Amino acid sequence: MPIYIPALGTAVLNDIAGTTGWNVTGTGALRISSAAKIIATSRIFVNTNTGSFGQFVPAFSRASALRRGVIAQVSNTPAATGFRANLGLFNPNPPTVTVRLEARDPAGAAVAPNTNTVPGSSHSRPATPV
Repeated sequence: MPIYIPALGTAVLNDIAGTTGWNVTGTGALRISSAAKIIATSRIFVNTNTGSFGQFVPAFSRASALRRGVIAQVSNTPAATGFRANLGLFNPNPPTVTVRLEARDPAGAAVAPNTNTVPGSSHSRPATPV
């Protein structure tokens, strides 16, 4: 769905996946492209009976996506009761990719190797938590 933004203009899209937006279900990624330079950011927000949670997620270029051999780190501590770390994988390219994930203990030993196949132009959440 194209959205036209004039030069030096802005656009705010509220609840783009919900019923007031594009009314989509499931999970995925949002691709933003432009013939001119553009800055984009997103805010993930949830409002519950016990409070609210939100975070900003900056946009990045396709060329800046993780490449083969790049290591990303997600950290969580057992002392953080009630907190967890989630992982989602997105493949913006046409060919299918295989992603190898490892959880490591404090000594650095691999404790939960996991291999995931992500089809082209799609996303995946690891079936087995790492």
